[in-house]
Amino acid sequence: LRSISGGGLRSITGGGLRSSTGSGLGSADGTAAGPEVGTWTSAFDSAAMGPIENIRTADDGSVAVTVLGQQFATTPDAVAENSLGVGDYVVVAGDAKGTLLVLYALGDQYIPGSSPVSVVGQISSADSSVGTLSIGGATVDYSAHLALDPTYLPESGQLVEVRGVQPLPGGAVIIGSNAAASDAGTLRALDRL
Repeated sequence: LRSISGGGLRSITGGGLRSSTGSGLGSADGTAAGPEVGTWTSAFDSAAMGPIENIRTADDGSVAVTVLGQQFATTPDAVAENSLGVGDYVVVAGDAKGTLLVLYALGDQYIPGSSPVSVVGQISSADSSVGTLSIGGATVDYSAHLALDPTYLPESGQLVEVRGVQPLPGGAVIIGSNAAASDAGTLRALDRL
């Protein structure tokens, strides 16, 4: 990949990873009431921006990298050539089988509760009684978002983009309610193109 621009994984072109600007994930356009609705036009089935939570090497030599509860299969070389470890602030993206297609170190120090995190993926479960949903292994607390749209009901299988903060390593991603604040976070439903 030559560049990641327009906010994290919004636009991806070329061949060879060269640069990144902004924050966030997805190629989404359009708005609607409640959670913003856009169109996901990426070749990726899931993506995340946040700290590496785990790097696990299996007996067969394969490596699994976990970022915001999303697990991606890769090779030891992919991790070693970037000199990455647990806690490093990265952008990752993968296909439907969980194969890692993008692994990019952001070069900034990750600060829990302050550094923005993002995840794009399908909702695997939701509990509207407490305002939480799961995307893979990530728990998202969207209860503050209900101040903006009290009728929002997430559905399992729905493709969403979530932006917020993660106050505790491995903890819930928190979405704020102040849509005007740049760090408040967002919850956006996406339709595949």
